[in-house]
Order: sequence, then C-alpha cells, then structure tokens
Amino acid sequence: MESSLEGKAKDDFRIWIWSKHGKNSLIGVQPCQNPKAGWLNYTVAQRRWQSTMRNTRDWKVRKLLQKVKRKVVKVLRPPVEIELKDPSVWDREYTSDIWDYLGSVEQLPRYAMIEAWRQYFSPHGSILDLGCGEGIVLRRIPENAGVCYTGVDFSQAAIEIARKHVLHPNRETFIHEDVNSFVPPDQKKFDVILFNEVLYYFPDASRIVTRYQGFLKTGGVLIVSVFHPNVKTWKQVELLLHDVQIQSVNVTISQPRKGWHLGIYRPVNAASGEKGPIHRLSLPATAPNA
Repeated sequence: MESSLEGKAKDDFRIWIWSKHGKNSLIGVQPCQNPKAGWLNYTVAQRRWQSTMRNTRDWKVRKLLQKVKRKVVKVLRPPVEIELKDPSVWDREYTSDIWDYLGSVEQLPRYAMIEAWRQYFSPHGSILDLGCGEGIVLRRIPENAGVCYTGVDFSQAAIEIARKHVLHPNRETFIHEDVNSFVPPDQKKFDVILFNEVLYYFPDASRIVTRYQGFLKTGGVLIVSVFHPNVKTWKQVELLLHDVQIQSVNVTISQPRKGWHLGIYRPVNAASGEKGPIHRLSLPATAPNA
C-alpha cells in the first residue's frame, strides 16, 4: 500500500492511492479562482472521494485516505491574508452599508455565546470591548444588567454610530483610540476584556493580548472571538492562553456556511502569581446541532 502525488500542474492536483486489493482511486483537488475574494479557494472532488470511501473496506486504507485528504487540502489552501486598512478606509466602510451584516441574524449565535459567558462569569462587572466597531456587543447586553461598558475603536465613523445607541452615558462610553496604544483612563481595570473579531488585524496578536492582561482585575476574564479562516491568529491565542483556558467552543451556522472560534480565559494574577478559580461549564447532553 503506497501513495504518491502525481500530475502536479498549475491548475490541477491529483493523488493516486493503491490498496493491497489492487484497486486504485483518484482524489482530485481542483483550485478555482474567486475573483471577488482575490485568493484561491480549493475544493475537493467530493463525489469521487465518497465513492472511494464506500468501495474501500480495509480500515487501514480508509484511514490513509482520510489522512491524505487532510494533508493535501492543508497544503494547497493558501493562508488568509488580512488587509491592514488605514483609518480613513474604515471610516468610509462604516458610513456605507458594508458592515451592516454584523448586526444581522447570522451573527446571533456568536454574540449569544459571548453574552452567555459574560452573564455567567461577570453579570454586573465592567467590560472593555476592544475594536468595538458600531457597539453591537453593547446592544446585546440587557439594559437592566447595569454593567459599565467601555468600547474602543480607531474608526471615528464607527464610534459616532455607536454613541447614538448609548442609553446611560454615566456607565456606557465609546472612545476613539487605537487599540495598539490605548490606555484606560486612570489606569482603570476591568472584569471582562473582549477581543471580538479584532485580533487578526494585528501582525502580532499575542502581543496585544499580553498587553491588555495588565488591565484585567483579579479574577477577571478574557473573551476572544476569531472568524474560522484566521486559524493562525486562533493558534497564537490558544498557545498563549492554553494553561488558563476556561472553555473554548466552535460556533457554526449552516446558511451561509460560517464559523467562529471562541474562547474564555482567566489569566494568571500578576500580583499573586496564582490562577483564579476555574469554573467548568456543562453543556446539555442533547445539545442541538449547530
């Protein structure tokens, strides 16, 4: 039993698998250009693949086929490149309708997870929302929760939109500032610090997370949300905070097909050098399919 990569041309990749039964099967991995996204999407020829799996009874061969598929797709799929935009570009986008979908129903599962964590670990605590955009997170928090909320974003247009939704100016604040250099007024510390779809816009996500741990109260938590194609950023966060993780989940919706990695962490207390108590959340035994 052996495998090899043949016919590796510019527009076509093929893997041939020979089993000890003498049968051979073709798995085609065909790159197709997506002009709108500007990068290559790779699709596996699922029909041939499924036929191969059905006709292969040897579990060792099936295991090899699964392994080959994962390796090939991983190699051929290009990394996601996030464009670092100038603040003026963000301002133009926020004044148009390009980011309106963030407040749509498709994003609700992700926000629901963030809000559930907030209510469980810090129902009345203070929140620092970094890269807050139009302040959608604040709109998902019940008005009677009484939390002190601070949102930070370097888009002036986004901050102006967010301020229109402020109901309690004494405890809800939006600040126009760059997350790279922002320092909370009076060195204030927070019960919850949220990185909601923002870390992959920084060349070094670990540095940003480490910087803001100093603004976390004793026993406070970090919440991170990362859109699933940005695996590199998610791995950086997991590597940095793995030892202090409370829970991580993958949230997926079917229409349109999207997913997010989310995690909640309680970092080491810089003052005492000890971890805060970790609470494990129990999911229902019959959780609905995402």
